[in-house]
This record gives sequence, structure tokens and C-alpha cells, in this order.
Amino acid sequence: MGKLPFLGLYTGDYLQDTRNVSLAGRGAWTDLLCQMHRSPTRGVVSENAVGYSRMLSATVEQAGRAITELIEKGICDAQIGNMRISATKRALSRDEVKMLHVTLDNSDVTCVVTLINRRMERERKEKEGNKKRQENFRERKKSNGGSNGAVTGDISLSLSSSPLSVNSSELTSSPGEPVEDDISKYRKTLKEKKAWQERFRRGVIEPLRDEMQDISWKMFIEPLLVANVTETEIVLWVESSGLAIWIGDNYLEKIQAKITQPGMEVRITSEVPE
Repeated sequence: MGKLPFLGLYTGDYLQDTRNVSLAGRGAWTDLLCQMHRSPTRGVVSENAVGYSRMLSATVEQAGRAITELIEKGICDAQIGNMRISATKRALSRDEVKMLHVTLDNSDVTCVVTLINRRMERERKEKEGNKKRQENFRERKKSNGGSNGAVTGDISLSLSSSPLSVNSSELTSSPGEPVEDDISKYRKTLKEKKAWQERFRRGVIEPLRDEMQDISWKMFIEPLLVANVTETEIVLWVESSGLAIWIGDNYLEKIQAKITQPGMEVRITSEVPE
């Protein structure tokens, strides 16, 4: 599962932004939000007029009218070719409206309109920027002779409840052991490091149970497994990239607060080492 199966909806923003949108437009926007959430490029969908009609279970004319309304009222942005159309700061020009009508009323499959959710786009770019900064930091650390691989000794992490002592022998595979590239095998491998997982769970994960609703704890926190520890970072692993992003956005601060060792950062990933 590459994406989280539910959408976090800002209900206040939705109700405020769509008050002047027709019932058909609001229904189309709800479907489009779901498609944008599921899209490989989160926040973006690209289709021709026929594709949108199928996506919205409507005629080409109905789908085109609803989408044009959403763009004209600033609910989402559109891009046709290299031109981005946005009504957030000004009304659309007659030429822009005409282009939308021509494109969305055209059954030619080469006439593609890209719809963009500004919030999802902004969040995606922020995540990409954070990932790039982390990669640059690691590269600088490597060039300065720092270690970002397996732990090379005993490290005691000062946690709010109990210390976690991790030995390098617990974190690395035995010489000659094949790399586990299957998700289920990787999860099993991490779970087999029981002493390591239990120390971290007892010191960091379990205390969060009292601070969260039980269903949230079971869904988001309990599945986390410790994948690696360095002198500056604890890597937590979960098998879904969507879940990793959701936990990072909503619960990373709570997890980080349980780590009292200065300079120790927590990172959540769904990547399986090659």
C-alpha cells in the first residue's frame, strides 16, 4: 500500500472555500480531492475531457462545467501546457476561460488539463525540500568523516522513561547474510531484534499510549519498528510510505519529545535497504 487509505480533510477550510460553489461543483471537488490524494504526484491529476468525465461519472459537458467552475472560483489551479491558470488573486481573463472551455469540451485525448490542489502541492514540496536537506546533511557529514551507517559501539539514549542501550551487533546483519529486500522479510528481521525493539518501545512508544486515543495509537504508533540508530539519529520504520508521511506530520513531535539526548533526531521512513 503506497498511500494512506484515508484523506485528512480540513473541514473548516473546505466549508469556507466551497460556500459559493454549486452542489455539482462541490461533489466534483470531493471526488477530485480523493483522486489527488491517490495520485503518484500528490495533489495533481492530469486528464483530458473524456478522462475527467469517467473520473467523475458524468458527461463530458457536466464534468467540464464543474471543473471550470472550480478553477474560476479559485478552488484549484489548472495547467494547460506550460501555462498555469489561477484565480486566487484575480479573476480569470476571457482568454483563459475560453481556453478552459475549449479544452474541457474537447474529446481529443491530446487536450490535457492538469488540476492542482495548492495545499497538497505545498505540503509535497515541503517534504521534498526536507528530504533534500537531510540528504545534503548526510553527504556533508560523510565528507567530514562522520558516520551515518550502523552504530560502531554502545550508545545509550536518554529517554523520558527508561534508557535504550543499542549495541552494534544488534543493528547489523551477520557477514555474508543476504540483504532482505522484501517488505515482509524486512519487517520480520526488525522484529527479531527483540531486545532493541522492547527497550525503545518501553521507553518511547508505550508512554504515548496514555496521551492518545487507543485507535490512533494502534493504527499509527504501535506498527513502528526501530530500523537504525546512529550518534545523531533514530530511524523508525513502517511499511507504508503514506503512513510514514502521516505519522511524520502528526506524531513526530510527540515521539521526538520522548528523546532527551541533545542532538538526537527521529526520522520515520518506509524504505527497505537494498
